Amino acid sequence: MRPIQKLQKLALDFQQDDVSFDQISEQVEQYKELLFQLAEIDNNKGRNDVYMPTGKAIGTTWAALCLDDVLRTRQFIRGVMQAVEHLLKQKPKVHLLYAGTGPFAPLILPALAHFPKGKVSCSLLEINDYSFASMQHVIRQLELESAAVEMVQTDASTFQISDEYLPDLIISETMQAALKDEQQVSIFLNLMRQVPEDCLFIPQAIQLGLGISEFSDELSKPVAPLFEVSRKALQTQLKTTAPASFEAVKAQIQKKDFSEKSGVFILTDIHIYGQEWLTVNQSGLTVPILQVYLDMIDYDQILIKAQYIIDENPKLDVQIQPVVPAIAG
Repeated sequence: MRPIQKLQKLALDFQQDDVSFDQISEQVEQYKELLFQLAEIDNNKGRNDVYMPTGKAIGTTWAALCLDDVLRTRQFIRGVMQAVEHLLKQKPKVHLLYAGTGPFAPLILPALAHFPKGKVSCSLLEINDYSFASMQHVIRQLELESAAVEMVQTDASTFQISDEYLPDLIISETMQAALKDEQQVSIFLNLMRQVPEDCLFIPQAIQLGLGISEFSDELSKPVAPLFEVSRKALQTQLKTTAPASFEAVKAQIQKKDFSEKSGVFILTDIHIYGQEWLTVNQSGLTVPILQVYLDMIDYDQILIKAQYIIDENPKLDVQIQPVVPAIAG
């Protein structure tokens, strides 16, 4: 069986709804084996990250290992395929832009293999030279050169979209939990500023919230929202070409409402597309990030201030301060 035929079968498998986690794991493992066989990555050459003014692009080796995050891989692939199917009901052809492909471009390959030839084309962006070369090799091995009409080694946070390849759907998964270190926010801001409002984005929204619990695996819904990446949430920043600046968000809590042993966490929820989500603790991207334990703070009233910052090490900057009661005169 040719590699493209294996990929077409996997594309059908990923669309199955009623499957167990073991079945999902097996599907992703088969996908990983196929891509590693095609790419022939030398782990000794692919360990270096690439650093830019708006964050880092992880090394080839680490990007390849992202496939091991099973639900992350499956949910993004399903989201892309559903978005493409939705778009093809509205127009005869669909153009995708994938920013930060890593060594495989794994999130869109099943869609390129599944839909009829000539219906889906793509622009592929990657900054890491070794990842870029690997991605090109994978595209050739899968006989998808006619679909990959544009492949550019570039920083996606500054890339200028050409009129010739204006996308209908933009995909980027260049992030870690709590949107730390990588370029997801700056990439989406740059690309959102260049496309019409009807251009779809995957993920549709990334939501950071405040979580408080004694056990991190019991966290679910946030106590308060802190930051969101979506076209709607970024409207203010999209109206200007100035460097992005985000307002600080404040939340106040009372220790007495929670267990003394509770921790304060940043939660990440990712709305990929349609009904496809990654919620707290479903993926390495949505692992709660501990900030402080409540028993380390002396006062009952606690003020939490959060502001997203884009620089060489982008992050949600969280400051936690006790609210000292006023002394009666």
